[in-house]
Amino acid sequence: MKIILGFAFGNREEYGPGLTNWSIARHIADHYSKDCIIAVQHEIGTALRGLGIKPHFEVKEHGQKPGAYLDTVEVARQLKNFCDTLDNQDAEIYVVAHQDHMDRVVNVLLKSGFHTLVLTKHESPYVPHSHQIWTRSRKLFKFREWLAYPYYILTGQA
Repeated sequence: MKIILGFAFGNREEYGPGLTNWSIARHIADHYSKDCIIAVQHEIGTALRGLGIKPHFEVKEHGQKPGAYLDTVEVARQLKNFCDTLDNQDAEIYVVAHQDHMDRVVNVLLKSGFHTLVLTKHESPYVPHSHQIWTRSRKLFKFREWLAYPYYILTGQA
């Protein structure tokens, strides 16, 4: 069994999923959609449905604090809970995320209890008009990651 985990990046709700999430959805559709279980963040799920693919599971909101920001840790927690409902002992877990977000995604997934992950090679664009300023360019993302690194250490994300 193959399980695809997709982490969204950038957000332009009034205009749809955004460039990065469309790119991630196309990558999933082109390479992994057949005979796979697909579990993704809702922005990617929206794009996948636009491509005619219905994900098996979507993370839409924070499960522990309604209305709170849906961060990488919470997405990983919900994806792990979903995967635990499956008979996934021999599953190959594929991770699809923006290339600059991938390191943190992998760290968080491993700390969430996933053991073996297959990382995908895929270059996604940034979203110049994202509501999340740090996802507008590589410079802004790297600067935010640098500022947030002490927080990641304290919360176990690094």
